[in-house]
Amino acid sequence: MSILKRQGFQFIYVSISARKFDVNSAETMFHDNLRWRQQNKIDNIRNEDWSDMSLDFHATIDTYDRTGRPVCVIDVGKWDIRRTVIQGKGRRFIRYLIYLAESITRQIYERQEKGMNVTQMVVLGNADGFNLIQQGCPLCLPIWIQFIQLFENHYPESLDAIIIIDAPPAIQVVLEAMRPFFSRTTRNAIKIFGPNRDKWMPYLDTKISKDERRPQYGGTKPPFKF
Repeated sequence: MSILKRQGFQFIYVSISARKFDVNSAETMFHDNLRWRQQNKIDNIRNEDWSDMSLDFHATIDTYDRTGRPVCVIDVGKWDIRRTVIQGKGRRFIRYLIYLAESITRQIYERQEKGMNVTQMVVLGNADGFNLIQQGCPLCLPIWIQFIQLFENHYPESLDAIIIIDAPPAIQVVLEAMRPFFSRTTRNAIKIFGPNRDKWMPYLDTKISKDERRPQYGGTKPPFKF
């Protein structure tokens, strides 16, 4: 089965689940998703040049958890979203986040093609340096909320876990503002840990092996080379 067909079948399945087995609602969701993908040329998004965004908003998708799920790793504490919005690049940043979502879901489908039972992703983030000025300001929150709405509508039930380590108290303020826009599944997937390594290290050890984690996440994987 081609990846494109598998993607369609999986979206139908998760749409039904996300809509609590309301088939009519799931069908509407499926067609809305197709329309959104066509209107926004999502199938071509991975061919676009994202070199400008990848430097300012570094993320890696070369990590896998213990069950084979792909892991998107982001150093969110270093992301200066406020500056990007002021520069008029807010919409491009949202599209970059969609590009990351497409890249990692592509890995899910590729793993399924190999016969692996992988249907979800993991997001692992380091929030060291996160603050309300650069990541949680009044200009930043609408960006986060818009992406959450897009993700919930077009990548439903795709998150196994969102794990944030080294999180300062400020991140809870932002999460509370976004909470109404999370699905119940997403809310349950969020795991927040402060800077105490004794708290988050054991959890990560059970979730992702050390050789799949880079040093800042308590692992031995070689640092990413730009």
